[in-house]
Amino acid sequence: MAAISKNRDMYRALFEAAPNDKFSVARFDSGQEGPGVAHVVLLEKPVELPPASVLSLLWSREFVFIEEWDLETSKGMCKVWDYALSGRYISNEFTRFVNRGAFSPILPSVGIDRIKRCLQDVRFNYSSENEVPDNSFSERCAGQIKSLKEFHYRLTGFEFLQVFKITDDWNAQSYFFETHLNFGYFSWGTSA
Repeated sequence: MAAISKNRDMYRALFEAAPNDKFSVARFDSGQEGPGVAHVVLLEKPVELPPASVLSLLWSREFVFIEEWDLETSKGMCKVWDYALSGRYISNEFTRFVNRGAFSPILPSVGIDRIKRCLQDVRFNYSSENEVPDNSFSERCAGQIKSLKEFHYRLTGFEFLQVFKITDDWNAQSYFFETHLNFGYFSWGTSA
């Protein structure tokens, strides 16, 4: 990933060869500062790329989604990537991501439990005695998976084969994982 982050041509070539029709991305937003926002990107298997390339693609798909560059439906994904890669913003942020990440393997059971906990924290209001769904919660998905129910199932309904902790701060966590059906990148953060 370090080599990809330092070479803009390599970075661009990775996206030009990407299987655009196999990605799905979702946002789970608490609507509040403390519980934060979670993003998930899934890439459907089979994928003939090394793990570093897969993670690079997943992170970048999330970045495009967060920046809302993909909301212009008249632009195809090729146009979105052309726009994203024509400036230095995404490549500078990718380099920062690579330099900041721990990329440490963790037990799959620990990884899925952390992801489930983050999703639950974003969804539920714990300030009352009962855990009730928070009124300000929202979720949105795009890509191959069109149903939020299916997205939840793909994210938490399968055994994780491997998980890597990328960041693990008090206000930001991210994980790269693999299931039998997908590769995935999950990130959670709060502005608190």
